[in-house]
Amino acid sequence: MTVPFLIGGPFDIPAAAVVGRLTGAALLALALACWNARIDAASPSTRGLVSGMSLYNAAAVVVLSYSGLGLRLIGIGFWPAVVLHLGMAIWCLAFLRKL
Repeated sequence: MTVPFLIGGPFDIPAAAVVGRLTGAALLALALACWNARIDAASPSTRGLVSGMSLYNAAAVVVLSYSGLGLRLIGIGFWPAVVLHLGMAIWCLAFLRKL
């Protein structure tokens, strides 16, 4: 459902759907880890978690930007997703500077 919204095309290969669902499960697991880390923001494990999320969001900006600019895979929600990931990367880096 979200893939056509992002890239403007179908997700018609079964293997791609499996990879997409697995990626979604990984993102939910990361979201749960981040949610639980909010309780102890000063711990080294929280720093590691936020560092990982910084890397993920920066990589998402690069991959999505290449997909849009290089491959022309653009849906209605594409650029808002890029801006969201960029904002999250900046927020994570700002949080790391405070620690």
